[in-house]
Amino acid sequence: MKPYKLVLSLAALGLAASLSGCAHGMRADRSVSASVVAENLSPRADRAVALLGEGETELARAELNAALKKHPKDKVARRLLTEMDAEPEAILGASKYPYRARRGETMWMLADRFLGDPLLFYVLARYNGVEAPDSLYGGQVIWIPAQRPDAARIAAATQPAKDPARAENLRKDARQRLSVGEVDRAVSMLREAVELSPANVALREEFDQAVRIQHAVARAS
Repeated sequence: MKPYKLVLSLAALGLAASLSGCAHGMRADRSVSASVVAENLSPRADRAVALLGEGETELARAELNAALKKHPKDKVARRLLTEMDAEPEAILGASKYPYRARRGETMWMLADRFLGDPLLFYVLARYNGVEAPDSLYGGQVIWIPAQRPDAARIAAATQPAKDPARAENLRKDARQRLSVGEVDRAVSMLREAVELSPANVALREEFDQAVRIQHAVARAS
């Protein structure tokens, strides 16, 4: 796994590509379109995009949660985080057609070209059962939604329902999981609990602590 310090800035790479005509050292072409520049990716959201492209889902979640903790109005971080869990068909629709990817193409590029929004790259990858969006190969068949999703459909599909009572039950179960060493399961439960009760600051802090434990365990293994 690539250390954070080696993950180059997506925004910086996109700017360099637009100025020089090429981006030396990029694993995937993520030229930043006008829509993404307008959103102004934060450094953590930027790193999360790179991590998602490599299939490092949990590390990306940690970056996005940290971004929201520091800047609760970070729209890109919030949208990416919720799109990671929404049903892909709820956002992209069931009607689709096949497209044969060309060598060097990525989900980021396909989402920009066919959906008009490169930030939909990860949900498009999930739509196709692709774990690492940067890992496409020439000739791979990718299913493209027949219609571009509009902003209203994206918002509706990615808005988690609020259920504080269920969130508290998940919190209790997560604590039990942590006590017996089931860290990954506990983190998953707490993440769902935070989504069900987003205003609960103590719950979010408990989730952040569980993520730190998860990272410590991963480093030690």
